[in-house]
Amino acid sequence: MTAPGPRCLRPRLPGRPAGLRFKAQGSSKADFPGVHRLEREHERGRLLHFFRQTTKLLATELMALALLRFPDASRCLSRGVWQTLKDEQVSYPL
Repeated sequence: MTAPGPRCLRPRLPGRPAGLRFKAQGSSKADFPGVHRLEREHERGRLLHFFRQTTKLLATELMALALLRFPDASRCLSRGVWQTLKDEQVSYPL
């Protein structure tokens, strides 16, 4: 059994580097379905897809933070968190 590696530096506050962008700067805003369009089934599907992707990203970030924040956690717990992190990165088709 190997010992945990050295403690990693973690950010003081949540955030992303300025250069990390999901869309090119100046590109148009995503067409988010407004309340007035949710009566249509297709628009509800788009909304669910948007929220599903958002929650998967948040879960992935939280699992990564847990690994950084608790480097001395048991091997069993760390493996479970790592597996959850990997599972959350998988994108399942709708």
